[in-house]
Amino acid sequence: MNRLAVVVLLVVLVPFLDGGCGGPPVSPLPSVQTDGDPIETYQIVPGDVLSIDGGKNPAVTKEASVDEQGYINLIYLGKLKAAGKTKSQLERDIDNAYKESGKYVDSQVSVTILTLFYYVDGHVHFRGSKSYIRQITLYQAIVDAGGFSDYGNAAKVRVLRPQPGGDPLVYVINCKRIMQGRAPDSFVVRPNDMIVVPRGY
Repeated sequence: MNRLAVVVLLVVLVPFLDGGCGGPPVSPLPSVQTDGDPIETYQIVPGDVLSIDGGKNPAVTKEASVDEQGYINLIYLGKLKAAGKTKSQLERDIDNAYKESGKYVDSQVSVTILTLFYYVDGHVHFRGSKSYIRQITLYQAIVDAGGFSDYGNAAKVRVLRPQPGGDPLVYVINCKRIMQGRAPDSFVVRPNDMIVVPRGY
């Protein structure tokens, strides 16, 4: 799902999630989140922008956009398939390609995906899209957004999780219990999640 589609979805649903009537049904919280680190399990798609760090070989360092066919252009190597791979798989493939070319024996490339975002809206101090550069929990994400405003309802934070070809999952998390130390901050935010803090009345 691209950023424009996510923003449109947010505009449509926020009125329902901020105290209005109706809206999508609430999904039960996953008892255990076993999907792994969202950054490590994410599969690269056309349109993603990657930061490639050459490690011991800084000449390899560059930003690369994944083209419509799923390829990136690498210095000295030309095109390499990136779409459908995780960052770790792509790092391995780049390292192997440089080794096989004889250009670098040990490149130790690292890849950062620059086009992963999550979104925070509602009653926090700093709303908007946030770069997903590390695994982050719900309460950490709210803290990074400046925390709850004076009117934020910490007990009914919503997370909208887009689903391919269907309505988003909607989770309701009581962050007030987390702040009081009565519940773990264990809900892991995923790329494209939309966090909505409703107004407290």
